[in-house]
Amino acid sequence: MTICDVFENQIINDASLKTHAASMRSKIASGRPPQVPTIQHTQVGHTMTPKTKNKAASDRLREVSDRLACSISSCLMDVTSKLYAGNVIGLSLKDEMINGHDIDSRKATKLVNELQRALDNHTRPDTYLDEMCRVLRNVREKQITDIVDTLSNDVSAVSTGPAMVPAFQSNDATAVPTDPAMVLAFPTEPSYSNKNNAHKVLTSSNDMLTKIDLMYLADKMVEKGIITSEQKREIVDDRYHGLSGFQRINKLLDHLRDTVEVNEGTFQWFIKILNDYNTVWSKSVAKKLMDKYTELQMTS
Repeated sequence: MTICDVFENQIINDASLKTHAASMRSKIASGRPPQVPTIQHTQVGHTMTPKTKNKAASDRLREVSDRLACSISSCLMDVTSKLYAGNVIGLSLKDEMINGHDIDSRKATKLVNELQRALDNHTRPDTYLDEMCRVLRNVREKQITDIVDTLSNDVSAVSTGPAMVPAFQSNDATAVPTDPAMVLAFPTEPSYSNKNNAHKVLTSSNDMLTKIDLMYLADKMVEKGIITSEQKREIVDDRYHGLSGFQRINKLLDHLRDTVEVNEGTFQWFIKILNDYNTVWSKSVAKKLMDKYTELQMTS
């Protein structure tokens, strides 16, 4: 029995199969090879959509905002510090994220909302989004990296240094220094050794700093977001604590070291503050601290 016999058997009630079987038998009898019928497949439930990268930058971020906020909440301080150091957010938002009293999940949602607002209003949204992605990749958290890889136009743009075009459009004077000498002298990528070496250098600097005006240092550190106004009062207000000058410097350095633990870029700012004091002594101290830091970097 051939397949044609099976198809034409009366047990099979499908008229189309019987007709097709008869056609096949006729072609075989005439010596013509049967043609395999073309079957049209229809995909159900799968709609083809453009690649994410072809969408507007603001739309791409909006689609993942909830997941991004959730991922950021577990490492909020590190993300905030890197976004600020990368000139993606301003000082006021950084302070709110680090010093605010709300829970991290709510602050993370606020941070993503502010990034979305900045992106919506940016004159170069793709540049801003790519810079944001570059910074977020450097947090080295897999969940964040996976989300970021769906956002960026250039998914291979892992940071190897400062961005060429500032992404955060602001006249904020507290942006990270862009003096080429400062950038070259200090590593652009965080690591445990960088933070540890900066911490060691600051621990040995107490005596040198007693000759520099404490009020100037405290004011500048508040201005750059290194310490809070409350911490400044602890250092400089006689009515707040009866501390000696040396004790006040120690207190200032304690706060500075704590901030370096969060973002070693703080050390870079402190060196700049010393240079800006513009005395022979302050410039000498800045140079000694940087020389010591460079020495530790070479041996670590």
